[in-house]
Amino acid sequence: MYDQTSIQLLIDRIGWSNPIQPNSEIILSPENVESVSGRFFDSFHQLSIVENVYKCITNKDVGDTEFNDFLLKMKKDCVLEVLNKIFDTNPLANLSKTEDVKSLNYKSDYTSDIALKTSLFDDAIGYAMAVHCLQLFISSTRSNNTERKIGQSYELLKVELEGVVNTEGVLVAKGAIGYYDASIINAIKILFPTETKSKKRLYGRSVW
Repeated sequence: MYDQTSIQLLIDRIGWSNPIQPNSEIILSPENVESVSGRFFDSFHQLSIVENVYKCITNKDVGDTEFNDFLLKMKKDCVLEVLNKIFDTNPLANLSKTEDVKSLNYKSDYTSDIALKTSLFDDAIGYAMAVHCLQLFISSTRSNNTERKIGQSYELLKVELEGVVNTEGVLVAKGAIGYYDASIINAIKILFPTETKSKKRLYGRSVW
């Protein structure tokens, strides 16, 4: 449905912000700060910074190379997750027609669509990273000051991730997951316009 070039185009769209100087022990690789769009992950959620990730990963003795590999894998994982939701598991991308809905942009290869509309994927990738970071912070088993502060803020992090629901079960404030889901829906609407044929009853039988 898309090639490796498409994946790399999207990996390069958004970068990690360089850690705040001075006294930072983290040195980022060019691949991790690469941001063709000019946007960075902390613009989607302020906790999506390398300092927080560094202090919450399992290996407390990780070196620069291994840590940069981890950050780059996070970038790639988010891109692959977004592509999976928009193309691989999206009926409109896989079938020309589903029930009474016709997909007007159905095709076998969406490589050109991705190349022409790379900015359309930015929000989904950025919010996917916000979700991944918050999940990492919540599940961290590291023992340090940052991890302890995060542990003490567990409920707050859950709100940042899942949003706020009132007593009736209605979502009243979006969390990162809500923004991520909305960005996926928006991308699908733009990439896959549809035509719907409503069923009408004529002379006692249903016809198109």
